[in-house]
Amino acid sequence: MVYYPALEREIAGRGIKKKDIAESIGVCYKALSNRMTGKTPFTWPEVCKIRNTFFPDMENDVLFSETMYTDFSNIATRDLVEELKKREGVKTTIAEPYQDVQIEVNGPAIVLVVVD
Repeated sequence: MVYYPALEREIAGRGIKKKDIAESIGVCYKALSNRMTGKTPFTWPEVCKIRNTFFPDMENDVLFSETMYTDFSNIATRDLVEELKKREGVKTTIAEPYQDVQIEVNGPAIVLVVVD
């Protein structure tokens, strides 16, 4: 369970290593993990250091929001696909009816096949 999903998303999206964040606030990787999962709270100086060092373009209240995951089960697949297609780093390949398509990837990558 990620207790700070916005922080987790930004770390992944920007390719930041959690080890680097842990070092910047003077804790080991396990201690950072405990903070990220809500087992141990971040201190205010840690919050400020992480934001100022790695995310100066974001507000603390957004980055460290404790909002949990959205329930996507009631969102139509087509709506999810349309949203994903707008995202940076998402490549869409469409196979027309009765057309075979081969996809090559150089990972890491996630390939989703949506049959419509």
